[in-house]
This record gives sequence, C-alpha cells and structure tokens, in this order.
Amino acid sequence: MDAAETLALAVAQVQVVGDLPTPDVLRAAGERVRSAIVAAADRGARIVQFPEGMLTNPAKRLISGSSPHLGDADWTRADWRALREELERIADACRARSICAVVGAPHQLSDGHRPHNSLYVFSSDGELVTRYDKRRLSTNETSYLYTPGTDAVVFEVDGFRFGMVICLETLFPELFIDYAAMDVDCVLISSAADPNFGRLASAHAVMNAITVSVAFASGAPGDSHRSGICTALGWIARCENAGPGLAVGGVPKLPSEVSFHRRARNGLYDPWLAPKDPRSLDRRTL
Repeated sequence: MDAAETLALAVAQVQVVGDLPTPDVLRAAGERVRSAIVAAADRGARIVQFPEGMLTNPAKRLISGSSPHLGDADWTRADWRALREELERIADACRARSICAVVGAPHQLSDGHRPHNSLYVFSSDGELVTRYDKRRLSTNETSYLYTPGTDAVVFEVDGFRFGMVICLETLFPELFIDYAAMDVDCVLISSAADPNFGRLASAHAVMNAITVSVAFASGAPGDSHRSGICTALGWIARCENAGPGLAVGGVPKLPSEVSFHRRARNGLYDPWLAPKDPRSLDRRTL
C-alpha cells in the first residue's frame, strides 16, 4: 500500500502499577511513557498508544477510604499536582519528538465527584487535543472508583480519524459500530491485560471493516496477551510476547466509498423487502 495511504501507529506494552499515586510512583510511570515515546518516534511512528491507567491505576483496596477494606475511594490520597506535572512532561516529550500520544490516567473532577477513567490525547505540538472518558465501567469502578463518561470521542492525526475505548468497553460491539459510522480509520483499545480482548479486537475489525489496535499493560513474557494492531485481514503488527514491548504498523486509510457493513445496517435491503406478502408473514406454512 502507498505510504500516503497509511499512518504509522505504535502500540506500547508497558508496566502499569496498582500503587497509590505518590510523586515517586507517578514520576516512574511518566519516565516509562517518555521512554516509549522516544522509541516510537525512532521507529517512525506518528502516534503512540498506551494502556489504561498508564500513569496511575491504583488498586481499589489501596485507594479505599477504609483501606485495607473495600470502600468508596478516597481520591485525596492521589497527588493530583504531581499527576498534572507528569502529563505536562509527556506533552513536552511529544513536542520534542514530533509525535502524538494517547495516555491513560484519571481526570480529576470538581465538587467532590469521583474522577473519570480517561485517555489524554496529545498532539505532536505538545497540545492537549482532547480526552476520552470510559463510559462502560465495571461494577467495582461504578461502586467505588470513577464517574462514567458519556460521549464517543474522535480525533485526527494527519487526516486519519481515531476513536477510543477502554478495557471492558471491548465487550460492547455497539461502541465499535458507532465509531465505524463516524468514519474512523482505527479504534484504539487501551486496556488491562486480557487475552480475550485481543480476540475481540480482531473480531471488531472484521465486523466493521476498520483497524483496531489494543494496548495492554505488560505482564510476564509467558502470559498469553499481546498488544498489537489488526485490520479486517488480520494482525499487521504485534508484540512478540506479553513482556514490555512496542508494536509498530501502518494503519490503512479507509476507502472513500461507504462500506458494505454500513450499507447493510442502513437500508441496503429495503427495496427488496416483501412486508405484506402473506407467505412471508405466515411462519407456519410450508
């Protein structure tokens, strides 16, 4: 495929920790992000994607206000100033290496509301382009940790359109169908480690004729999950194993014509229906 018809995407499979978000924990996570940004830029990527909760993903019992017992999260235990400083350093790294980044981190709200579980999108100029907030939260996330988001979010890089989902949202095909209807070229899944989500990513790519990438948190090399990028024709790039790694591949541009999938969901068969034919309506006649 012609180079002008692809965009180089890097998927970073890196360590995500469940510790409390102290300055030291956040600084170490930020360093892992910036190191992957440099590696992705060196391999020619225009955008690099990170897992869910990349900067901080505190374990529910650690952040609990009644720790070690499970209870409502006490987010005053998070160092929000240090988190913002790390996000600013990541923005600076994007500017320095002229690369976009999608980074998982909580987003602080006001008036005592719990934070969103979010993905921040930084441009190659180091600007915050947009933010995606996880909409389909797990039972524990809803009960103790986060405020759900409400909107699908699409952003562009060099004319390529990207949508985003987080972890558990991989189980909801309507989110991918909606993004396909919004003419995205690729849906980014940022997730905790789950090999089933890799299989689902491939299925969503086939069912919607789009590219789907998945960025998992790293694990032991022998674990069965692997981050990567897949099209309707199969995986085009994938990490070698579940350990820390980087997968880089060319996201293809969607054809300009409307896909068969979209037409089939939007009136393709209407001219050929026989809504009043009695032999069509009667299901108990041979």
